[in-house]
Amino acid sequence: MEAIQNRLLIGTNYIEEIQGNTRIEFNELKPSQLPRAPGVYIIKSKINDTVLYVGRTLNLQRRIYTNHLQGNLSTARLKKYLIEDPSRSEVVDLNSAKEFLKNQCYVQFIIIENDHKLRGKLECLFTFAFDTYYVEPERGKRN
Repeated sequence: MEAIQNRLLIGTNYIEEIQGNTRIEFNELKPSQLPRAPGVYIIKSKINDTVLYVGRTLNLQRRIYTNHLQGNLSTARLKKYLIEDPSRSEVVDLNSAKEFLKNQCYVQFIIIENDHKLRGKLECLFTFAFDTYYVEPERGKRN
């Protein structure tokens, strides 16, 4: 039980770290603001700070700027989720999804180098702890 409590404390520290890191609004986002380093990131709503999406990557700059902001539906899952979400009637296509990100979202991240297992664990932890709105479905059969 002590080992679990220690892991929870470590997880809490990572949660506090990512929440304390700089907010970068998508409408002001430039590639130079993001490192070309591996890490975990959260995309949040500016309106109510809801975490919309959690991801991990080997290259934060490419994933956040190139894929999420500039990318198409095959590289930007969040845009796909926004378009498919019936509660977001204002988001109907790729352009309106990009405008939604620019006008209503920001990103925070932490760099996690040389530890793909930790990045995967933190992605899961953040998804659970922040009650993330959009979660990637499992592959295969869906119930």
